[in-house]
Amino acid sequence: MADLQNWLARLRELIRNTADFSPSQKAAILEILQTVGFNLHRNLRFRSSTNVEDSEQFSGAGLYDSYSGCLADDLDADRDGPSACDPTEPNERGVFRALRRVFASFYNDLACLERLRHGVDESPVGMAVLVHYSTPDPTELANGVATAAIRRGTQPNERWVDWQLVTQTGALPVTNPEPNALPEDVRASLWGSTDPWPTLARQSSLLPLGATVFAWPAGYVKLVRLLDQAARAYEAEFPAKSELTLNFEYKQVAPDATLEVRQIREVPRLKPAPNRPAWLLNETNRWVVFQGEYGDVFAHHRLKSSWTFQTANLRLTNNPPTNTLYRRLDAELLEANLLSRRGGPISELPDHRHLRDGTDHLDEWTWGTGPAQRRFQLRTSLPSDLAAAPTPLFFLSDGALQLQVTYPTPSPRSGRPDPPTPAWTS
Repeated sequence: MADLQNWLARLRELIRNTADFSPSQKAAILEILQTVGFNLHRNLRFRSSTNVEDSEQFSGAGLYDSYSGCLADDLDADRDGPSACDPTEPNERGVFRALRRVFASFYNDLACLERLRHGVDESPVGMAVLVHYSTPDPTELANGVATAAIRRGTQPNERWVDWQLVTQTGALPVTNPEPNALPEDVRASLWGSTDPWPTLARQSSLLPLGATVFAWPAGYVKLVRLLDQAARAYEAEFPAKSELTLNFEYKQVAPDATLEVRQIREVPRLKPAPNRPAWLLNETNRWVVFQGEYGDVFAHHRLKSSWTFQTANLRLTNNPPTNTLYRRLDAELLEANLLSRRGGPISELPDHRHLRDGTDHLDEWTWGTGPAQRRFQLRTSLPSDLAAAPTPLFFLSDGALQLQVTYPTPSPRSGRPDPPTPAWTS
């Protein structure tokens, strides 16, 4: 291992300080960078993009390095510092210096080990370079990563997109955050040509309670629209794909709080593995009853509750097991407007029985006695196409839970608002 690291260090040094571009290559690169309108006195960021990244077997994310370079430093008549783009840098830092360092990072220790681990043939590998303006930390107002899961129908307007926007204020990256710097998590959906509808799943731990990174909700509507323009352009290149998942990087930069899309790439989908075993594993979890847009205020009150479930660790097949998936459940819930704690091994709950409805599991039991007795039904739906899943390991949170409660004595529910009309339900 020490010999490999030594050879890789020598390779990187050779590319950085000895290898160079030909005069014609330099002229072509400088011409392109000026033609597209880059400011000569503003640092450019050069980022690696190899042809062995983002495949089904090999992602390559984080293995290579990015560097900044200044066009003006390569266009002046000398090699004397300081840098024309950053007076605090005592030496010139031109674009060719940055490019050589990006190419040299192909031989980073971890990159080489990952290629060896996956059996990647290095002979046909090439490295392209993405170029955009560098964003110094003081000018970075926010940064984030977005994922878009896209499904398209046969008609022009049949298009559904589920968005996840993970954003952090300032320049602190959202990837691998420190425990005290969790980024914000916003979800949004698009149907056809409608406007996105954002919901806040988690607040940034760096902001005051109730605050969001962008203006709520207008800032997120604007961001999704911007990203969706890029997504539609990407989709147009692959008209035969009815489903795809795209990943974006974006920033908000000073002084005008401009939103910029820095990168778009397709997230590869794993090929189905029909003979791969799949397993359901127990996990630490806490569930609450969803209080959604079309809910009933009385039901929200009656069923306000918190649940934890302990599942069995068992092998899954496309023929789901006939027995219950659960070993135990515990709940905090309201009984006659008082907080109650109930639970235990699921097979020991009063009147418990397990049923099957297609591939769904139904667990039923009762709590309470007499007119206050309630029958609970927990419907558990796990992914049905195990072969197409990205991992052979499944958890309860990969599926969906639905709780239904039946009352022996009818309970109030929302009736017609005008005129106010009482209603009842069991």
